Amino acid sequence: WMTDLGVDNAVLTFDLGGAFKLSGLSVWNYNFGTEGYASTLDRAAKAFTVSVSTDGVNYVQVLGGNLSRGTGNLLAAETFGLSGLARYVQIGLNGNHQQDPQTYGYAPVGLSEVRFSGSAVPEPATWAMMIAGFGLAGVALRSRRMLGQAA
Repeated sequence: WMTDLGVDNAVLTFDLGGAFKLSGLSVWNYNFGTEGYASTLDRAAKAFTVSVSTDGVNYVQVLGGNLSRGTGNLLAAETFGLSGLARYVQIGLNGNHQQDPQTYGYAPVGLSEVRFSGSAVPEPATWAMMIAGFGLAGVALRSRRMLGQAA
């Protein structure tokens, strides 16, 4: 992902498709270019924040930090611990690795890949079905037991 809109508060919003209890974040920074050359490596994200939301409207910041500049060679993910219940996650990019903002004029910024870790939180309907299933299993066992006693 790359924006040409500049690094001032570029925001990526992820919809995880359901509620998750997040435990970590892995980021592979933008890593295209050649070291020692007026390079696109400087477009790699530097300052960032992570905010979470369950409704897509109200967000709470749970993490902030800096990412390392790429090298143009194979790049391992930078991993961060985080905690929060979320369906939506916003990553705010507030800077890149350019020393001279005039180099590219509008200071683009990018990331290569983002991965979240955590566990799914069942939806209320799933809980209701599970409880109903346990109830039906209990009724079936009780009915079977009562039929066995009547015989």
